[in-house]
Amino acid sequence: MKKFDSSSVRDAFIDSVEAARLLVIGGEATFDPDGRSSDISRETRGLAYVLLYGAYEKLLKALSRELLETAASHSGYLRELKPQFGIAGMHSHLQSIGDSTNRKKVLDEEARKLFSKIASEKPDCIQCSFFPDDGSHMKYKQVQFFCRYFGLPDPNEIFKNDSNLINQIVLNRNAIAHGEQSADEVGRTLSYGESIDLIERWKDCWLRFLKAVDDVAEFDEFYLC
Repeated sequence: MKKFDSSSVRDAFIDSVEAARLLVIGGEATFDPDGRSSDISRETRGLAYVLLYGAYEKLLKALSRELLETAASHSGYLRELKPQFGIAGMHSHLQSIGDSTNRKKVLDEEARKLFSKIASEKPDCIQCSFFPDDGSHMKYKQVQFFCRYFGLPDPNEIFKNDSNLINQIVLNRNAIAHGEQSADEVGRTLSYGESIDLIERWKDCWLRFLKAVDDVAEFDEFYLC
């Protein structure tokens, strides 16, 4: 089994967060001589939410892929992996069964095929693009489900008081992305200092999260039954 490696996930996340920080700093440089915030300054503080959301979404999906790619590299059988990885291998078959309206076909054909595949399939059938989406649109519940699905440490213990940042980022990003508020309007809710502090807290809490994942996912026992 290949070695789990989240370094590329971490590097991409840090780059995105740094881009948000530089955007806010650049916007602050547009202050007028009287020291009042310009429209650009407020807008960049709002747009920072969009970048921070993108960094978070990309991190979770890339982390899912890395976990699945590690499991898929197992040289044995799918049945030897923990259920969360087997499900990713059987996902398309499970979907076809769920979508079928022919009850007889499901019981007589599809279920038998699925059982046979679980017993004999190699892990390279795992769909590494699979993501355990809980339908909460990337709110904190998604992080909780992601960790529960993969058997990762409790995110409440990792994020602690910073867990509220996730919904804050998601809601503000959505307000901008869906046209409910402009970036300028969202940016008015935070001062420059508060914006920089938010970005640093966002970076720190997700780096803690990645460290917690690294600590368990580096061992073969994390993947095998």
